[in-house]
Amino acid sequence: MLDTPKNDTLDYLEFKAEIANSLLYFTPARQQVHLYEEVDDVPSEASQTSRKRKYVPQPPLLLRTAMADHLPIIDNESGDHRCRLPGCKSKKARLYCSTCDMHLCLVAGRNCYKQYHEQN
Repeated sequence: MLDTPKNDTLDYLEFKAEIANSLLYFTPARQQVHLYEEVDDVPSEASQTSRKRKYVPQPPLLLRTAMADHLPIIDNESGDHRCRLPGCKSKKARLYCSTCDMHLCLVAGRNCYKQYHEQN
């Protein structure tokens, strides 16, 4: 079948998932879609005693590497965050991507922000 290696083809379920992600993240009006926003359903007293953070999944690779609207924003208000680039151990990431909503570090000698958006 067109000389495509077997490991480069998607099965039907993976294909449907890729189409669904594309439709969710790339809207015609180029509106930003935030599926990973944190929802605070816990009353304020309970949130002060419990410091467990909600897991925020990584956005799809297709969204991450699209070269549109990935503008860095400095986050001085919410304190330090760990860098979300796999393999980076920095706990002082104050920069986040406006599209991916991921905190990434950008310091002398290490540009995790750029690496994150160019990964394959």
